[in-house]
Amino acid sequence: MYVLRFFFDYGGVCLWAANDAARQRFGYPVELADLPVPDDLRVALRAACELFDTSLDWDDPAGPSPWSREQYEAFEKQTNQLLTRLRAALGSDFEIRDQRRLT
Repeated sequence: MYVLRFFFDYGGVCLWAANDAARQRFGYPVELADLPVPDDLRVALRAACELFDTSLDWDDPAGPSPWSREQYEAFEKQTNQLLTRLRAALGSDFEIRDQRRLT
């Protein structure tokens, strides 16, 4: 079984290997292109990563996010749906741990 962690980090990554089997097959940050998922899901996950990057004020990274509470809530709803789709697409050979901590 491959265990992956699902959370967003700045720079376009949302999946990380969480056990030896996953690290050996995918590396630590998991490239979406390496996963056996439909192209439309891969595109949607990449778009969510790009959108997450806009939650940081790149001119003042230690400052407040430019996102409103509503934007965070919409992003969480969108990524809940993506996580559900991802789990279904990968099936029982994968465990996807939701480790998002949205504020």
